[in-house]
Amino acid sequence: MLFRSRAAEKAASAISKKDIGQIQKYPKPPVLVKLIMDCVLILLLKPLEKVQPSAMELRKGESQIFVGDSYESYAKKTMVESDFAKNLLQFAQEEKDKINEETMEFLEPYLIIPDFVPDRAKQVANAAESLCKWVRAMAAYHVRSLEMLPKLEQLEIKKNQFAVAQTKLNKAKAASQAAQDEVDKLQASFQATVREKQELEMKARA
Repeated sequence: MLFRSRAAEKAASAISKKDIGQIQKYPKPPVLVKLIMDCVLILLLKPLEKVQPSAMELRKGESQIFVGDSYESYAKKTMVESDFAKNLLQFAQEEKDKINEETMEFLEPYLIIPDFVPDRAKQVANAAESLCKWVRAMAAYHVRSLEMLPKLEQLEIKKNQFAVAQTKLNKAKAASQAAQDEVDKLQASFQATVREKQELEMKARA
């Protein structure tokens, strides 16, 4: 893990069963909810419907062609899982480095939709806002990780170089200390010899 994504963790922690239940009560969920849940499925590497063009209406009277959603077939099943919110938090904490360029290519068409923002999602449901924040935070994490990776790799190289230098320094210090100990031993031996000589000379004079 390169670094934490607190925004994604916070968004996942804000999702409650009550909020999810609010979405599930919709007889016909808003298009934005379907789009957000498609992105959740993409990030979690869950199954999706085959890509087929479909008309969607994010705002009343404004229809456009987009990819058909996977809400009825896969997203609803994922949302009702008892550990759904927990899985999102776990992904944000431990599995976010699984996001790759292929995942980002799938997400990009959704992320550039003007309405795919938390403020707009909040108008639909609290859970939709948190899920939208989570999706965007995960995408932002990946982009930032690509920027940070070369710097972290360079830091790791520097750390290894420092460790090697430190080992050499410790060996040099050890060798220096051994040499100093030998000098001290010779010095002590010399001084002892000088004292013995002086004692012998004093006895000879007596």
